[in-house]
Amino acid sequence: MDYKNTPVINVDELTILDYAGHNRIPIGGEYYINFFADKLIEEWIPYFECHQCGRGDYCKFTVPKPNNSYRKEDIKCGIAATSIKNFIKYTWMVFEKLDKKHKQKYLDGLYHFLQYIYKTEQNIGMFLDEDMLKHFENSVPSIFGNIHSLRSDLNNFVHFFKDIPEFKVKKGILLVEGWSEKMFLQRIFEGGYIWSHRFDIEVYEGTSNKSPKKLQLLLSKLRNDGYKIYIQGDKDGKDIDMFQEHKKRNLLNEASIFQFKQDFETAFPPKLMFYILNDLELITEVEYEDFFNKLYPCEGGIVRKIMETFNINPTNFKMLIADKAAKILNYTDWWNKEEIINSELGKFLSFVKKI
Repeated sequence: MDYKNTPVINVDELTILDYAGHNRIPIGGEYYINFFADKLIEEWIPYFECHQCGRGDYCKFTVPKPNNSYRKEDIKCGIAATSIKNFIKYTWMVFEKLDKKHKQKYLDGLYHFLQYIYKTEQNIGMFLDEDMLKHFENSVPSIFGNIHSLRSDLNNFVHFFKDIPEFKVKKGILLVEGWSEKMFLQRIFEGGYIWSHRFDIEVYEGTSNKSPKKLQLLLSKLRNDGYKIYIQGDKDGKDIDMFQEHKKRNLLNEASIFQFKQDFETAFPPKLMFYILNDLELITEVEYEDFFNKLYPCEGGIVRKIMETFNINPTNFKMLIADKAAKILNYTDWWNKEEIINSELGKFLSFVKKI
């Protein structure tokens, strides 16, 4: 191959991981990018007889043996090798602009990219090979379950590339205090109000996990995995900043936090809560004026006050409220009402739309 017509990549004072990922190999100097890709392929991809892969009978990279078309030559996986070549070919210009620290991260992330591709191919090949699966007999479920092992290399890939913006691997995650908040947002997304959301929602269960130490561990892990973190919390009527310690540690910032003065349900406008309870047929004989006068202003959590005032205690009450609230908002003109826009609930939805 004529390497001289290809760009040159400078990897001076850098290292690559060895095949097992345990030790480092110095690779200082300059390389034509095709030659550098070949060097990584030589180090990272083992030889393999392709007829042992479930894809061997149709993969375009296989090389049949001359006197036995079923058996294939012992080669390095063409899918993995081509992926490495294309990765370097189309991203070397990003690499060249990086400082030494991030060039090393690029190379470490590239190792995990290759591992993910190669292990994925191995797994898919195994899943397609019935003869191989029969060999494992009662252990077959664990063969399929082994797909979980791919998560580690994928997480490591994100970890090393998260600070190189061109790769756009950093993803948002919204941590909410309870399951009702998560259900509400999921239903809102299904209705299309926030159709372009590109973030995950996870519950950190505030009652048990919002102690500074537990939440700190969670936030640190998520940031290390490459997430941009947003969080919602309940002040429960207290004049506090429940995330103050995490802001001091630079795990959160003011723009990434939304705190309800009381809690999620208490943030609903009174008229919306009235319609929710009526739709659920829990207070069908109550007029709105009577409802409002008995419950508002609400100094504590509205859910408990509703239960005590109207003597109702349905199963999963908060989840029922969240589900019904989202349905009402999705299929009515409530979005345009000032009662929603100016309420805490409206401000929370505006916060979510900016993620």
